[in-house]
Amino acid sequence: MKPRWENYILNINGDFNAFWRDYYINENRDTLFIIGIGFDPRSIKATETISSIPSKGNKDILGLRYFANDGEEAINFTPPEVQVNIEKLNILFKQKNIQNISYRGVVMRSADDKHIADINTTGLFSSIDDIKKYNDVIVDISAMPRGIFIPLLNKLLSLIDNFNNAEHHINLHVVVTENAKLDSRIQDLGSADEATFIYGFSVPDQTQTKELKRVWIPMLGEAQTKQFDTIQKSIEPGETCVILPFPSKDLKRGDLILDEYQKLLYSNPDFDPKNIVYVSESNPFHVYRQLTQTIKRYQKSFKLLNGCKIIVSALSSKILSLGAFMAVYETKKEDQGRQNIGIKQVESLSHKIADNAVKEVDKMLVQNTSIHLWLAGSPYIE
Repeated sequence: MKPRWENYILNINGDFNAFWRDYYINENRDTLFIIGIGFDPRSIKATETISSIPSKGNKDILGLRYFANDGEEAINFTPPEVQVNIEKLNILFKQKNIQNISYRGVVMRSADDKHIADINTTGLFSSIDDIKKYNDVIVDISAMPRGIFIPLLNKLLSLIDNFNNAEHHINLHVVVTENAKLDSRIQDLGSADEATFIYGFSVPDQTQTKELKRVWIPMLGEAQTKQFDTIQKSIEPGETCVILPFPSKDLKRGDLILDEYQKLLYSNPDFDPKNIVYVSESNPFHVYRQLTQTIKRYQKSFKLLNGCKIIVSALSSKILSLGAFMAVYETKKEDQGRQNIGIKQVESLSHKIADNAVKEVDKMLVQNTSIHLWLAGSPYIE
Protein backbone atom coordinates (compact mmCIF):
# COMPACT_ATOMS: atom_id res chain seq x y z
CA MET A 1 0.00 0.00 0.00
CA LYS A 2 1.24 3.49 -0.87
CA PRO A 3 2.42 5.40 2.24
CA ARG A 4 -0.11 8.02 3.23
CA TRP A 5 2.47 10.80 3.55
CA GLU A 6 4.77 9.67 0.74
CA ASN A 7 4.34 13.20 -0.64
CA TYR A 8 3.89 15.88 1.96
CA ILE A 9 3.83 19.60 2.72
CA LEU A 10 6.32 20.88 5.28
CA ASN A 11 7.24 24.55 5.79
CA ILE A 12 10.03 25.84 8.03
CA ASN A 13 10.89 29.41 9.07
CA GLY A 14 10.79 31.70 6.00
CA ASP A 15 8.68 29.18 4.11
CA PHE A 16 6.35 29.05 7.13
CA ASN A 17 5.50 32.75 6.91
CA ALA A 18 5.32 32.75 3.11
CA PHE A 19 3.00 29.75 3.07
CA TRP A 20 0.43 31.30 5.41
CA ARG A 21 0.50 34.66 3.60
CA ASP A 22 -0.21 32.94 0.28
CA TYR A 23 -2.73 30.59 1.87
CA TYR A 24 -4.96 33.30 3.28
CA ILE A 25 -4.58 36.09 0.75
CA ASN A 26 -7.94 36.92 -0.82
CA GLU A 27 -9.38 33.67 0.57
CA ASN A 28 -12.50 33.27 2.69
CA ARG A 29 -11.29 30.58 5.10
CA ASP A 30 -12.96 29.87 8.43
CA THR A 31 -10.27 28.66 10.82
CA LEU A 32 -10.17 27.06 14.25
CA PHE A 33 -6.93 27.46 16.19
CA ILE A 34 -6.31 24.99 19.02
CA ILE A 35 -3.46 26.05 21.25
CA GLY A 36 -2.01 25.04 24.60
CA ILE A 37 -1.84 27.75 27.24
CA GLY A 38 1.18 26.91 29.35
CA PHE A 39 4.26 28.47 30.92
CA ASP A 40 6.31 28.18 27.73
CA PRO A 41 6.96 31.60 26.10
CA ARG A 42 6.58 29.92 22.71
CA SER A 43 2.94 29.10 23.49
CA ILE A 44 1.38 31.73 21.23
CA LYS A 45 4.11 32.52 18.68
CA ALA A 46 2.71 30.53 15.75
CA THR A 47 -0.89 31.56 16.42
CA GLU A 48 0.24 35.18 16.66
CA THR A 49 1.96 34.94 13.26
CA ILE A 50 -0.91 33.24 11.44
CA SER A 51 -3.77 35.20 12.98
CA SER A 52 -2.01 38.45 12.05
CA ILE A 53 -2.37 37.69 8.33
CA PRO A 54 -5.40 39.48 6.82
CA SER A 55 -8.16 37.14 5.67
CA LYS A 56 -11.88 37.27 5.02
CA GLY A 57 -12.92 34.24 7.07
CA ASN A 58 -13.66 33.85 10.76
CA LYS A 59 -10.84 32.93 13.12
CA ASP A 60 -11.92 31.13 16.28
CA ILE A 61 -9.54 30.13 19.05
CA LEU A 62 -9.76 27.28 21.56
CA GLY A 63 -7.18 27.54 24.33
CA LEU A 64 -6.38 24.49 26.45
CA ARG A 65 -5.55 25.10 30.11
CA TYR A 66 -3.85 22.37 32.14
CA PHE A 67 -4.74 21.57 35.74
CA ALA A 68 -3.00 19.05 37.96
CA ASN A 69 -6.35 17.92 39.39
CA ASP A 70 -9.99 18.95 39.42
CA GLY A 71 -9.94 20.59 42.86
CA GLU A 72 -11.40 24.07 43.14
CA GLU A 73 -8.08 25.52 44.30
CA ALA A 74 -6.25 24.20 41.24
CA ILE A 75 -8.90 25.49 38.83
CA ASN A 76 -8.80 28.98 40.31
CA PHE A 77 -5.00 29.25 40.41
CA THR A 78 -3.11 30.55 37.39
CA PRO A 79 0.71 30.47 37.56
CA PRO A 80 2.32 33.84 36.74
CA GLU A 81 4.04 32.48 33.61
CA VAL A 82 0.71 31.19 32.27
CA GLN A 83 -1.03 34.47 33.09
CA VAL A 84 1.55 36.34 30.98
CA ASN A 85 0.64 34.24 27.92
CA ILE A 86 -3.10 34.67 28.56
CA GLU A 87 -2.67 38.45 28.70
CA LYS A 88 -0.66 38.41 25.47
CA LEU A 89 -3.42 36.40 23.81
CA ASN A 90 -6.10 38.81 25.00
CA ILE A 91 -4.17 41.76 23.54
CA LEU A 92 -3.76 39.86 20.26
CA PHE A 93 -7.48 39.01 20.15
CA LYS A 94 -8.42 42.64 20.68
CA GLN A 95 -6.01 43.89 18.00
CA LYS A 96 -7.19 41.38 15.41
CA ASN A 97 -10.86 41.65 16.39
CA ILE A 98 -11.11 37.93 17.11
CA GLN A 99 -14.46 37.48 18.84
CA ASN A 100 -14.98 33.75 19.34
CA ILE A 101 -12.51 32.78 22.04
CA SER A 102 -13.00 29.89 24.45
CA TYR A 103 -10.91 28.07 27.02
CA ARG A 104 -11.20 24.44 28.06
CA GLY A 105 -9.56 22.90 31.09
CA VAL A 106 -7.71 19.59 30.80
CA VAL A 107 -7.29 17.79 34.12
CA MET A 108 -4.01 15.89 34.12
CA ARG A 109 -4.40 13.53 37.11
CA SER A 110 -7.38 11.75 38.67
CA ALA A 111 -8.33 11.72 42.35
CA ASP A 112 -6.40 8.46 42.77
CA ASP A 113 -3.38 10.04 41.02
CA LYS A 114 -3.72 8.31 37.66
CA HIS A 115 -2.87 9.92 34.32
CA ILE A 116 -6.15 10.96 32.63
CA ALA A 117 -5.07 13.89 30.45
CA ASP A 118 -5.18 11.80 27.27
CA ILE A 119 -8.73 10.58 27.94
CA ASN A 120 -9.91 14.10 28.80
CA THR A 121 -8.30 15.49 25.65
CA THR A 122 -10.02 12.92 23.44
CA GLY A 123 -13.34 14.07 24.85
CA LEU A 124 -12.88 17.66 23.67
CA PHE A 125 -14.51 16.76 20.34
CA SER A 126 -17.40 14.32 20.30
CA SER A 127 -18.14 14.28 16.56
CA ILE A 128 -17.34 15.90 13.23
CA ASP A 129 -20.21 18.32 13.91
CA ASP A 130 -17.89 20.15 16.31
CA ILE A 131 -15.50 21.17 13.52
CA LYS A 132 -17.21 20.72 10.14
CA LYS A 133 -18.04 24.41 9.81
CA TYR A 134 -14.33 25.18 9.48
CA ASN A 135 -12.20 25.07 6.35
CA ASP A 136 -9.07 24.66 8.44
CA VAL A 137 -8.18 23.34 11.88
CA ILE A 138 -4.73 24.42 13.07
CA VAL A 139 -3.27 22.68 16.13
CA ASP A 140 -0.34 24.49 17.74
CA ILE A 141 1.50 21.91 19.86
CA SER A 142 4.26 24.28 21.04
CA ALA A 143 2.90 24.21 24.61
CA MET A 144 1.25 20.77 24.53
CA PRO A 145 2.82 17.70 26.15
CA ARG A 146 2.77 14.41 24.23
CA GLY A 147 -0.02 13.11 26.45
CA ILE A 148 -2.17 15.95 25.11
CA PHE A 149 -1.29 16.46 21.44
CA ILE A 150 -1.03 12.79 20.43
CA PRO A 151 -4.59 11.82 21.53
CA LEU A 152 -5.88 15.19 20.26
CA LEU A 153 -4.41 14.68 16.79
CA ASN A 154 -5.56 11.05 16.81
CA LYS A 155 -9.16 12.12 17.45
CA LEU A 156 -9.13 14.99 14.94
CA LEU A 157 -7.44 12.98 12.21
CA SER A 158 -9.88 10.08 12.69
CA LEU A 159 -12.90 12.40 12.46
CA ILE A 160 -11.53 14.23 9.43
CA ASP A 161 -10.52 11.01 7.63
CA ASN A 162 -14.08 9.72 7.92
CA PHE A 163 -15.54 13.03 6.76
CA ASN A 164 -13.32 14.15 3.88
CA ASN A 165 -14.12 13.44 0.24
CA ALA A 166 -13.80 15.17 -3.12
CA GLU A 167 -16.89 17.31 -2.49
CA HIS A 168 -16.22 18.57 1.02
CA HIS A 169 -13.20 18.43 3.26
CA ILE A 170 -11.46 19.93 6.28
CA ASN A 171 -7.75 20.73 6.26
CA LEU A 172 -5.80 19.66 9.34
CA HIS A 173 -2.55 21.50 10.06
CA VAL A 174 0.00 21.16 12.87
CA VAL A 175 2.34 23.99 13.79
CA VAL A 176 5.10 24.06 16.39
CA THR A 177 7.72 26.54 17.49
CA GLU A 178 10.91 24.60 18.19
CA ASN A 179 13.92 25.91 20.10
CA ALA A 180 16.55 23.36 21.09
CA LYS A 181 18.44 25.84 23.29
CA LEU A 182 15.33 26.76 25.26
CA ASP A 183 14.36 23.10 25.56
CA SER A 184 17.73 22.40 27.17
CA ARG A 185 16.98 25.03 29.84
CA ILE A 186 13.55 23.65 30.76
CA GLN A 187 13.64 21.58 33.92
CA ASP A 188 11.53 18.48 34.50
CA LEU A 189 10.10 18.88 38.00
CA GLY A 190 9.12 15.26 38.36
CA SER A 191 7.57 12.40 36.47
CA ALA A 192 5.04 9.68 37.14
CA ASP A 193 6.25 6.51 38.82
CA GLU A 194 4.77 4.28 36.15
CA ALA A 195 4.74 3.99 32.38
CA THR A 196 1.35 4.07 30.66
CA PHE A 197 0.03 3.70 27.13
CA ILE A 198 -1.41 6.85 25.58
CA TYR A 199 -5.18 6.54 25.22
CA GLY A 200 -6.02 5.11 21.79
CA PHE A 201 -2.56 3.58 21.45
CA SER A 202 -2.55 0.76 23.99
CA VAL A 203 -1.24 -2.79 23.55
CA PRO A 204 -3.15 -4.94 26.04
CA ASP A 205 -1.89 -8.33 27.24
CA GLN A 206 -4.78 -10.31 25.81
CA THR A 207 -4.71 -14.07 26.22
CA GLN A 208 -4.24 -14.73 22.51
CA THR A 209 -1.32 -12.27 22.26
CA LYS A 210 0.32 -12.66 25.66
CA GLU A 211 3.18 -14.79 24.33
CA LEU A 212 4.03 -12.52 21.39
CA LYS A 213 7.54 -11.10 21.49
CA ARG A 214 7.65 -7.43 22.49
CA VAL A 215 9.68 -5.09 20.31
CA TRP A 216 10.48 -1.73 21.87
CA ILE A 217 11.36 1.29 19.72
CA PRO A 218 12.45 4.19 21.96
CA MET A 219 13.21 7.55 20.31
CA LEU A 220 15.96 8.95 22.50
CA GLY A 221 16.44 12.51 23.72
CA GLU A 222 18.48 14.23 26.39
CA ALA A 223 17.84 13.87 30.14
CA GLN A 224 15.24 11.09 29.86
CA THR A 225 17.19 8.14 31.28
CA LYS A 226 14.87 7.75 34.28
CA GLN A 227 11.82 7.59 32.01
CA PHE A 228 13.69 5.18 29.70
CA ASP A 229 14.42 2.84 32.61
CA THR A 230 10.81 2.94 33.85
CA ILE A 231 9.36 2.12 30.42
CA GLN A 232 11.93 -0.59 29.75
CA LYS A 233 11.13 -2.38 33.02
CA SER A 234 7.39 -2.18 32.33
CA ILE A 235 7.77 -3.73 28.85
CA GLU A 236 10.61 -6.24 29.35
CA PRO A 237 11.26 -6.16 25.59
CA GLY A 238 12.53 -9.11 23.63
CA GLU A 239 14.21 -6.70 21.25
CA THR A 240 15.10 -3.01 21.48
CA CYS A 241 15.59 -0.79 18.43
CA VAL A 242 16.85 2.70 19.26
CA ILE A 243 16.02 5.82 17.22
CA LEU A 244 18.60 8.64 17.27
CA PRO A 245 18.57 12.13 15.70
CA PHE A 246 20.88 12.47 12.69
CA PRO A 247 21.33 14.65 10.76
CA SER A 248 21.08 17.34 13.45
CA LYS A 249 22.31 20.88 13.98
CA ASP A 250 24.86 19.49 16.41
CA LEU A 251 26.46 16.67 14.44
CA LYS A 252 27.62 15.04 17.67
CA ARG A 253 24.16 15.05 19.24
CA GLY A 254 23.34 11.42 18.45
CA ASP A 255 26.68 10.23 19.86
CA LEU A 256 26.22 12.31 23.01
CA ILE A 257 22.74 10.89 23.56
CA LEU A 258 23.97 7.34 23.00
CA ASP A 259 26.73 7.96 25.55
CA GLU A 260 24.16 9.24 28.07
CA TYR A 261 22.13 6.01 27.76
CA GLN A 262 25.18 3.74 27.50
CA LYS A 263 24.75 1.84 30.78
CA LEU A 264 21.04 1.26 30.23
CA LEU A 265 21.47 0.11 26.64
CA TYR A 266 24.58 -2.03 26.73
CA SER A 267 23.46 -3.89 29.85
CA ASN A 268 20.35 -4.96 27.95
CA PRO A 269 20.94 -8.25 26.06
CA ASP A 270 18.10 -7.38 23.67
CA PHE A 271 19.87 -4.27 22.34
CA ASP A 272 22.11 -4.57 19.29
CA PRO A 273 23.97 -1.44 18.06
CA LYS A 274 23.41 -2.66 14.49
CA ASN A 275 19.70 -1.96 14.96
CA ILE A 276 20.09 1.77 15.61
CA VAL A 277 17.95 3.86 13.24
CA TYR A 278 18.82 7.48 12.43
CA VAL A 279 16.19 10.13 11.65
CA SER A 280 16.29 13.83 10.82
CA GLU A 281 15.72 15.95 13.92
CA SER A 282 13.98 18.66 11.86
CA ASN A 283 11.74 16.66 9.50
CA PRO A 284 8.86 14.70 11.10
CA PHE A 285 7.97 13.15 7.74
CA HIS A 286 11.46 11.62 7.53
CA VAL A 287 10.93 10.28 11.05
CA TYR A 288 7.58 8.86 9.92
CA ARG A 289 9.13 7.13 6.90
CA GLN A 290 12.06 5.61 8.79
CA LEU A 291 9.90 4.45 11.66
CA THR A 292 7.25 3.01 9.35
CA GLN A 293 9.91 1.01 7.51
CA THR A 294 11.31 -0.21 10.84
CA ILE A 295 7.86 -1.30 12.04
CA LYS A 296 7.17 -3.17 8.80
CA ARG A 297 10.56 -4.85 8.98
CA TYR A 298 9.81 -6.24 12.44
CA GLN A 299 6.29 -7.27 11.46
CA LYS A 300 7.69 -9.18 8.50
CA SER A 301 10.48 -10.79 10.54
CA PHE A 302 8.11 -12.08 13.21
CA LYS A 303 5.30 -13.11 10.88
CA LEU A 304 6.40 -16.76 10.95
CA LEU A 305 6.23 -16.63 14.76
CA ASN A 306 2.61 -15.42 14.74
CA GLY A 307 3.66 -11.78 14.90
CA CYS A 308 4.91 -9.42 17.59
CA LYS A 309 3.88 -6.47 19.71
CA ILE A 310 5.56 -3.17 18.89
CA ILE A 311 5.74 -0.41 21.49
CA VAL A 312 7.05 3.03 20.51
CA SER A 313 8.24 5.54 23.12
CA ALA A 314 9.03 9.15 22.22
CA LEU A 315 11.62 10.37 24.74
CA SER A 316 12.47 13.22 22.45
CA SER A 317 11.38 16.47 20.80
CA LYS A 318 7.90 17.26 19.55
CA ILE A 319 9.15 16.90 15.96
CA LEU A 320 10.28 13.31 16.53
CA SER A 321 7.13 12.63 18.55
CA LEU A 322 4.97 13.83 15.64
CA GLY A 323 6.74 11.41 13.30
CA ALA A 324 6.13 8.61 15.80
CA PHE A 325 2.43 9.45 15.99
CA MET A 326 2.05 9.42 12.19
CA ALA A 327 3.81 6.07 11.81
CA VAL A 328 1.77 4.37 14.53
CA TYR A 329 -1.51 5.96 13.37
CA GLU A 330 -1.00 4.69 9.82
CA THR A 331 0.09 1.23 10.95
CA LYS A 332 -2.96 0.82 13.19
CA LYS A 333 -5.23 1.91 10.35
CA GLU A 334 -3.65 -0.53 7.90
CA ASP A 335 -3.95 -3.32 10.49
CA GLN A 336 -7.68 -2.55 10.74
CA GLY A 337 -7.53 -1.57 14.39
CA ARG A 338 -5.51 -4.50 15.71
CA GLN A 339 -3.96 -3.69 19.07
CA ASN A 340 -0.43 -4.96 18.41
CA ILE A 341 1.22 -1.54 18.17
CA GLY A 342 1.09 1.35 20.59
CA ILE A 343 2.81 4.31 22.24
CA LYS A 344 3.97 4.15 25.85
CA GLN A 345 5.33 6.99 27.93
CA VAL A 346 6.10 8.25 31.41
CA GLU A 347 4.17 11.43 32.07
CA SER A 348 6.12 14.48 33.19
CA LEU A 349 4.26 16.08 36.08
CA SER A 350 5.55 19.62 35.76
CA HIS A 351 8.17 21.80 34.07
CA LYS A 352 9.71 25.20 34.46
CA ILE A 353 12.44 27.31 32.91
CA ALA A 354 15.62 27.05 34.96
CA ASP A 355 16.01 30.01 37.32
CA ASN A 356 19.40 30.94 35.88
CA ALA A 357 17.94 31.05 32.36
CA VAL A 358 14.85 33.22 32.91
CA LYS A 359 16.68 36.45 32.06
CA GLU A 360 18.04 34.91 28.85
CA VAL A 361 14.68 33.78 27.47
CA ASP A 362 14.13 36.76 25.14
CA LYS A 363 17.56 36.22 23.57
CA MET A 364 16.90 32.50 23.15
CA LEU A 365 13.54 33.12 21.47
CA VAL A 366 15.37 34.76 18.56
CA GLN A 367 16.51 31.23 17.67
CA ASN A 368 12.96 29.89 17.34
CA THR A 369 12.20 27.61 14.42
CA SER A 370 8.63 27.74 13.09
CA ILE A 371 7.41 24.49 11.54
CA HIS A 372 4.17 23.65 9.71
CA LEU A 373 2.87 20.22 8.71
CA TRP A 374 -0.21 19.72 6.57
CA LEU A 375 -1.62 16.40 7.74
CA ALA A 376 -4.99 16.04 6.01
CA GLY A 377 -7.21 17.78 3.49
CA SER A 378 -6.83 19.17 -0.04
CA PRO A 379 -3.37 17.79 -0.97
CA TYR A 380 -4.32 14.23 -0.04
CA ILE A 381 -7.72 13.93 -1.69
CA GLU A 382 -7.63 12.10 -5.01
